[in-house]
Amino acid sequence: MIIPYSHRAALAQMPVTYYYKGESLLIYPLRLRDVLALDSWLQSRFVKEYYDRVDLVPEEERKEFVDQLGRIIAGISSQSDTGHRLLWGNSDAMCYLVHLLTRGEWTEERAAGLFFPTGVTPEAQMAIMEMRDSVWRETPEAPKLNITEKPPKYQHTPEELDARVYHAMASKYQWTYDQTLDLTDYQVFWYSYMFPEEREHYEEMDAMANKRPASGNNGRPDVPYQPGTIHFSSPEEYEAWKAKRAKAAVGQ
Repeated sequence: MIIPYSHRAALAQMPVTYYYKGESLLIYPLRLRDVLALDSWLQSRFVKEYYDRVDLVPEEERKEFVDQLGRIIAGISSQSDTGHRLLWGNSDAMCYLVHLLTRGEWTEERAAGLFFPTGVTPEAQMAIMEMRDSVWRETPEAPKLNITEKPPKYQHTPEELDARVYHAMASKYQWTYDQTLDLTDYQVFWYSYMFPEEREHYEEMDAMANKRPASGNNGRPDVPYQPGTIHFSSPEEYEAWKAKRAKAAVGQ
């Protein structure tokens, strides 16, 4: 049985204790660097599985095969279908996950001795899934601003989306890439969160930017009144004034 990971604990990366077969493991939430390390491990394992097969491909087809394999491997992560199957179907991968969840306290060899002494079992798989879930908390939906929506002028590239987290932390807190890597996804969400007073400020700025001119002014901005200044409500009124003035000048 696992206790739901609280909001306060997730904000502070507090560890929890997980018991399995008489052993107690101190489990921490996965940080950005841990997720990247796991993805890299899964990719390298996939390379290892297919490395010896490259020489079996006819030479004229080898380059295309290697290029296609490289693209497939680059897309492997613990969240992808291929990576997910590899993670939960391989004892070495799950032992590496235990190593990451314990922040290195448990080596992969030690984890293998506890969870897989006779090979992969559904019981061991379920235990490691529970360990991961015991320090996982879903991020809530970001609050929606009451502002004028408009289609974006530019679309983000994949590279820009990857860099966005680091850029946001550097801009707001002057943190380095290395410092940002020590955050969890949950912490990134709340460090970037827009609180009520900030939302109100943005909504007020949007309202001012989209404020409509006073009625009867034909869509033009208000002009402050100055003594001796003639104001016209329309181009036609201005043209009529000029004609009247020209006529008066001829009559003089």
